[in-house]
Order: sequence, then C-alpha cells, then structure tokens
Amino acid sequence: MKKFTLLLVIATLLLFACGKTENKTEVTEDQPAEVQKAVSMTFTVHGIGEMSKKLIEEAAFTVKGVSDANWDMDTKNIKVNGNGDVVWEDVHTAISTAGFDTTEMKASDEAYNALPLEAQYRVIKEEKAEPVVTEKENTDTNRTKAKRVKVGE
Repeated sequence: MKKFTLLLVIATLLLFACGKTENKTEVTEDQPAEVQKAVSMTFTVHGIGEMSKKLIEEAAFTVKGVSDANWDMDTKNIKVNGNGDVVWEDVHTAISTAGFDTTEMKASDEAYNALPLEAQYRVIKEEKAEPVVTEKENTDTNRTKAKRVKVGE
C-alpha cells in the first residue's frame, strides 16, 4: 500500500510539473515592445583600438530603439540589437557622424579629423621617398658604367 501511495504521489507531481510548463516566447501585452519585436543587424565599421570601440558603440546607442551594440576590433563588425522601431539608416548615420566609415556610409573628413588620434584609422599614403643608395650599390653602379664605356672613342 505504501508503494502504491508513493507511486501515486510521484505520478501526480509529474503531471503537475508537465502541466505547468509555459511557452516563454509567447508575447503578452505586459511585455515591453523591445521583447516583442527584437531585431539585430551586423555590418562593418572601420576603426582601430579600444577608443574606436567605445566611440562606435556610444554612437550606436544614441539611436532610438537600440538596446545593445558590440563592435569587434578584430573583424571590424558591429552587431546592433534593438526593437522594431530602429531605423537602420540612422545607425549608419550616427556612426559615420561620429567619424567612422560603415559599409553604407563614409564619414566626412571633418568628423574623421575630430576623432582622437588613437582612434584615427585611415592610412595616409605617403609619396615614395628616393631610395637610399649605399656605398656598395654606388660602387656596383660605377663598375657597371665603367664596363659600358668603349675605349678608343
């Protein structure tokens, strides 16, 4: 009889536990809009270092509806999460206004130049300097010229 009672109690607990499971993805009116319409986007943003990471993420957070922004320094990709109210063009605009080039929008020179030096990422192409000639190269060049001179002219 004790075994039967114990089995009955266990069966009742199992049925009760199975009946209590809820669908946690169910949208209710009590949930905030961010949970109801969560969206995300990943795109490339050019930058370098910790200062760029901080400024890029701060710029993304200024856009209405953005709930999370994480820029990866190695891949140069930012993942932005938000609700359905996020206008993705506004995210690109905010980041480019902060001085960083995105896949959709290039930052103005004024915005880029306003960045702190440690966050400036554009490579300035310098003109090639004249090659430095060492004494050995000079000697080799002189010998080559000497061999080309014809005697008797």
